[in-house]
Amino acid sequence: MLGGGERLREGVDSRRGFGEKFHPYEWEDARELLIPKLEDLRERVLGVPEALRGERVIVEATLAPNYLASSWFPDGLLAAAQIVPIGSKFGSAEHVKPSGENIEAAPTKVLQLAVTPESLATISKLFEVHTPVEEGDIRNELLRFVDFAMPTDARVVGGAELQGNVDWEVVLHPSVDAVGHVSNAAQALVAERWMQLVNSLGGDIDVDYVRTLGGLTFMPVTLDAATIGEVAQFNPLRNLHPMPEVIAPPSSAERGARNSFEEPDRSGRPLAARPIAVFDQGVDVDHDLLAPFASLVDLTPLDARPEGIEHGTLATSAALYGPMFPGIPPTRPPANVDHFRIDPAPVDSRRSAYWVLDQIEGVLRSGNYSVASIGVGINRPVEENLVSRWTFTLDEIARSHGVLIFVAAGNATDGVDGARVRAPADGVNLVSVGAAVGDQSAWEPASFTCGGPGRSGARIQPTVYCFGGDEGILFYGAAPGGEISGDFGTSFSAPSAARSVVAMSNALDESVRNPTALRALAAHLSSPYSVAGDDTIGHGLIEDDLSTRLECRENSVTVVYQDDLKRASAVAYPLPLPPRELSGKWRIRWTVSYMTPVDELEPPEYACAGLEVVFRPHALKVTLTPPKGVSGKKLALNLADDSEVAAELIGKGWTQSLPVSKSVPGTKSEQGLRDEGKWETIIQREIGFHGKSLLQPRISLNYLARQTGVLLTGSGVPDLRVALAVTVTGPKDSGLYDEIRAAAPFNILAPIALDADIEIDTPAS
Repeated sequence: MLGGGERLREGVDSRRGFGEKFHPYEWEDARELLIPKLEDLRERVLGVPEALRGERVIVEATLAPNYLASSWFPDGLLAAAQIVPIGSKFGSAEHVKPSGENIEAAPTKVLQLAVTPESLATISKLFEVHTPVEEGDIRNELLRFVDFAMPTDARVVGGAELQGNVDWEVVLHPSVDAVGHVSNAAQALVAERWMQLVNSLGGDIDVDYVRTLGGLTFMPVTLDAATIGEVAQFNPLRNLHPMPEVIAPPSSAERGARNSFEEPDRSGRPLAARPIAVFDQGVDVDHDLLAPFASLVDLTPLDARPEGIEHGTLATSAALYGPMFPGIPPTRPPANVDHFRIDPAPVDSRRSAYWVLDQIEGVLRSGNYSVASIGVGINRPVEENLVSRWTFTLDEIARSHGVLIFVAAGNATDGVDGARVRAPADGVNLVSVGAAVGDQSAWEPASFTCGGPGRSGARIQPTVYCFGGDEGILFYGAAPGGEISGDFGTSFSAPSAARSVVAMSNALDESVRNPTALRALAAHLSSPYSVAGDDTIGHGLIEDDLSTRLECRENSVTVVYQDDLKRASAVAYPLPLPPRELSGKWRIRWTVSYMTPVDELEPPEYACAGLEVVFRPHALKVTLTPPKGVSGKKLALNLADDSEVAAELIGKGWTQSLPVSKSVPGTKSEQGLRDEGKWETIIQREIGFHGKSLLQPRISLNYLARQTGVLLTGSGVPDLRVALAVTVTGPKDSGLYDEIRAAAPFNILAPIALDADIEIDTPAS
């Protein structure tokens, strides 16, 4: 495998080729639709009792699906009316298309806004202006809306069938003062009024566990389910749902005969400089298979449960050896393991999810770990309009502290409705791991494993799979008392995947031992599912030792590109193909990965960084566009064959495009671009070609950044670290690898795999 692909970087024209924007509504349409809604909304805002609101009132405004792109955010209108955007959620509305084939309920975005009666009056007055609406007129931004309304009771999730006192998780909006600033004073006012309401209903707020993330306030509250209708009238309430509980997977281990399992190689020290942090339910560190490599840190003062130690011992064994099979000797552990026991939590059930997360957060923010495996989660599948504290916290730690975090995707047998991945496996900067059976030649997701789709930014879930056993073939490893036991579950797949990636990292040059590159390679080197997948199936199966896939066959080459991209500055990277006429069948597989800042206020736009990825397979295939006023259609040409025609037309004012892309962005709506992965943190494609359709192919990346729904265009946006892995496979006996090593410009690339037997000293603790 070759590294240094970023040295081949080329600047590229970032023009995107979009046609003229279609606007579905005329000014009179908007007046007829929105004037009554705004008048009704203003009356309702005036009618909100002081005790049930902050200094401003929260309302919702639905955008037409035609204006999903961040570049169409109505920031000018909101600023003119002194309206403060404080978040968004998913919604639906009619999608009016130029063809007339409208979609009645298409996905769209609902803005959450902090308003005053005066700000709504300012918008209404814009409709009193009867002069024509011209380009640049702020009234144009009104045409992007299809509804203005108060928040609905849909903010209360999952409590319809509950009775009596219930522990709830309450999420409050950011508090905006009268002049439009998020302030401590405004927050204190909302908190005081909220406490008065809860007390008046006989409820109880757990003040020790109030947490603020960004602008949102999370807290556990005990309330009678019969009072929830009254609670929902509190205007600053963003979400209310039953308090999440920690899922500590039960152990159903079966003992195996130890003498049927080969002893692992325990000579020497692990290669990794840092241990893997494993969060589970306890471990028998006296087990002879674990004792040289595993340590126990008790984060809870309560005694461990025997079944918890059973589970955690097997999880720790998975992080050291992966699955053990009779007659097959396990390899030496690639890293030590620090096992953090977080079960049972020393608090009551309404606090346990917060307490456990606090412990994990404290360890991972210490800076002592670069890889972690989390085998517990909460009993909450992905919720489109709510990002859990667990997900947001771990996503932020992964990016800011450079920790590669593996998370069990969850088991559909854990008693939670729905088979979508459990939080925090929906994180966009994490590696969620599902359980599979089989090997790279033929594998299947285990029947119990949770899958996709995930949330925006990580729709393809789980990220990868790893062997996790099932009832027919168990995942074997160490058991308390020096024994061997077998079990199954994603909580064994996650530490096993972490082990495999660390083993690969040990065999790589230091330049690619970073979370962004390792995450890209984990997905890229996995074995895709044999059946054409969708967002319910992850990127592929991770082998027990990914380092075995670092060598390229004679007819293939893999190049890793790592780069820091500047906002809205497109760059292109040539792909490793010989600069000559090709024949036969070729395959190109690429994976792009990055870690993004995240915005807990914006579930539809949770990932704040995005990439436009454009693949241009043939350097001489272009389109020519006639100048305005000249009749004629765009003309596709191959400059190798049609150079004279091209020169003649360009002389007449026709414009030449960049080399034609495989998938032209200009033909797709914003929803189409999102579906293709524009804001996904792992983007992967594999395409087959005949050699004659390839000539100096390139992938270009254009970095987009957004915040609070607005596309950022000014200075000060941090660079985005990206990793791109590309594998090209040619016909058998093509000798591709050797040819690429010798051919310019690729002859500057160098292998990034090291001798796996080199030991790295572990610093003294």
